[in-house]
Amino acid sequence: MGKKAAFIQQVAGALALQNLRGIHARVEALTGPYDVIASRAFASLGDFTAWSRQALGQRGVWMAMKGKHPDDELAALPADVEVFHVEQLEVPGLDAERCLLWLRPKEYV
Repeated sequence: MGKKAAFIQQVAGALALQNLRGIHARVEALTGPYDVIASRAFASLGDFTAWSRQALGQRGVWMAMKGKHPDDELAALPADVEVFHVEQLEVPGLDAERCLLWLRPKEYV
């Protein structure tokens, strides 16, 4: 996991993206506020949003990469969380389904 955070830091430096940080920490320990909290193959969407909500900034969003469209996880989301965009991804050299889900607390709408 530390390698992934270091890669994000390297990309941020190479692209001069001063507001991008890769953080190696437990999600429950994040204090924020963050505009975007991203996850890849981490946990269920319900757990991801619940565990990281304290770090989400005002008007912040969650971004989660999943394999197949996670219908069961979406049905289990808390009532105060909504999906506002889904992107189907094509990963070169990978013959598998991937999607990127964008979520936000409903109170932000």
